[in-house]
Amino acid sequence: MKKQIILLIAVLISCLLISCDFSSIRQLKPDSYYFTKTEPFEWDKDYVLAATNFPPQIQIWDPQTNKMVHKFSLCENEEKWGKGSKRSLIMYDLFAHDGIIWFVGVGISDSLVRLECKTGEFKFIPLDISPYEVSLMPKYDNGKDAVFVASASYPQKGISIRILDMQGNVIQKNDISYADEYLDLRSTLSKYYDNENYYTIVSKEEDLNKNSTDIFKVLQLTNTENTTVFNIPKEKIIQEDIINNAFGKKLQRFSYSPMLLLYNNASKNRFMELSVQDLDYRENEKDYIRFLYKVNSLLDFDFEYTGIYYDEADAKSFWSVEEYGDNIYITGKQLCLIPEKEHIDGLEVAMYSKNGGKPIKTAPLLYANRVYCEMKDDCAWFSKDVYSQDINTFEWDYSDKTGIYKLDYKNQKVYEYSPDGTCLEIEWKDCN
Repeated sequence: MKKQIILLIAVLISCLLISCDFSSIRQLKPDSYYFTKTEPFEWDKDYVLAATNFPPQIQIWDPQTNKMVHKFSLCENEEKWGKGSKRSLIMYDLFAHDGIIWFVGVGISDSLVRLECKTGEFKFIPLDISPYEVSLMPKYDNGKDAVFVASASYPQKGISIRILDMQGNVIQKNDISYADEYLDLRSTLSKYYDNENYYTIVSKEEDLNKNSTDIFKVLQLTNTENTTVFNIPKEKIIQEDIINNAFGKKLQRFSYSPMLLLYNNASKNRFMELSVQDLDYRENEKDYIRFLYKVNSLLDFDFEYTGIYYDEADAKSFWSVEEYGDNIYITGKQLCLIPEKEHIDGLEVAMYSKNGGKPIKTAPLLYANRVYCEMKDDCAWFSKDVYSQDINTFEWDYSDKTGIYKLDYKNQKVYEYSPDGTCLEIEWKDCN
């Protein structure tokens, strides 16, 4: 009976498809039709990259003058963005290298795009996967730089990785299967480079208990199509006393999801987020907590708990993490509306003591986004949206908010710059 119902549904869908008029769909031109060439620009290795999806544009800033020196519009008619523009490319991920900007652009389809600054030419790279993440792999291809491209991680399937040379030619394919190892690869594959090898950390995707084994693994990707798997001893990551104290009870059934935090290759240190979910959650209890670990050595399984964790009462993300001097700086976005707490439309920088993880002070980065962040000369530069949307009414504010934020780790200062170089210092707020 079940098979008959499925067959009937299939026949009905087929009839509907046959009767449909797809002329309007066939008329849709590919994104490459609209984005072929833009105004050329002479790239300088000292420039800072920034990006916004409201509207979609790539910005170039000069850290010496703190001025915006150029922008590439990724909208066919930027003046009418959100009010009648025909085509735009939303960015998932991007980086710049040797005057070439690589980004994942989403329009009619998901595409890997190569933008050469000096010519202004767009090149849409043909791939057999839907790209989600792109980054530079220094000296990966026999001492030559390469481009890492990965699909999103799909439940019950896995993830596909393609390695490209700097011209956009595929030189390596890796398809990591979910089925063999029961791995949780997360929605984005955060990575770790060391000695021309690529690593990521994964976990079992199943309900766990205190007797569960082989929970965590390290995947090693070399410049071959083989993948090596290392088991991480459970006790190297899981410290039951710390986890139970944070939840306020002893967990019986739970799930773990580790994710390396490496938002920028220039980062001087590496961290890992360990998400723990209580599968026996009851009302008025904590059900989900994110713990922050410093990764001293991935292959030696040296993980150091920082004393910092976020629960639902402080629902922010660990988006960028950097240790500098005696402090750890975390920049993240408020993930949900919290009763009796002011919502920040943008990001928030939080300074914590390296010894014990005590919060010291915070600073708001209004309208900052998570499209891209750049590390340069002991400073982090955070992109800022041009337009904003009210979180309650969903109405758009089209007033121009173009700018960029700089977090100066050495001097413990936060600045906001306008395109003309005008500077505003952001005040820190002490934590009680």
